[in-house]
Amino acid sequence: IVKNSAGLLFSISGYNSGPAQWIQIHDSATVPGNGAVPVLSFGISPQSTFHFEFDKGIPCSTGISVCNSYGTALLAAPVKLVGSADTLFTVTYL
Repeated sequence: IVKNSAGLLFSISGYNSGPAQWIQIHDSATVPGNGAVPVLSFGISPQSTFHFEFDKGIPCSTGISVCNSYGTALLAAPVKLVGSADTLFTVTYL
């Protein structure tokens, strides 16, 4: 959980020490459960750094939650599948 109230998300940076997975942004004030549909989702490579920047910010009316999610190419990004503790995040928000 980045913020438990409405806000704007401006960037996400981090490091993935595990396999390929998805970084997801959820409009939620709590930890999203399995099956939750993200506002945005980005695929990241195994054992890599990543950075996503949103110039005008991504508005989240309930809260800002960022997570990693595993999934095959068929399941891909549409829903959250609990990820492991192998991804570090740095987030800028307002």
